[in-house]
Amino acid sequence: MTADTCREILKRAPFQPFRVVMSSGESYNVMHPETALVSAQALILALPDPTQREGERLAFCSYLQIAHVETLKPSRARVGASSARRDSRDALDRESRRGGYFPFTRSIWAPTALSLRSIFS
Repeated sequence: MTADTCREILKRAPFQPFRVVMSSGESYNVMHPETALVSAQALILALPDPTQREGERLAFCSYLQIAHVETLKPSRARVGASSARRDSRDALDRESRRGGYFPFTRSIWAPTALSLRSIFS
């Protein structure tokens, strides 16, 4: 593992959460690119830790000690949440097209429905 490889992983668009597995067997999950810092000799990770006063701890992962990096798959809860969001957006679209969702006339609320649609997408 090199610093350049870590930079490539962190700059992927869209970002994909990943797990850093050390040669000792320890592993660290990186859920957001801003929780990792690439330095010349190590990958520095800010990890949540409720036992610490600041609420986080730092892990210094030497590139020589990183065994491999695994991409994490999205949890089922997140997938379900996105489909629920899509379902609510579809319901809003149907109701606004019928004119029954808003208590006022369609001409007044049509721009609002469009702005809500852009928020949910």
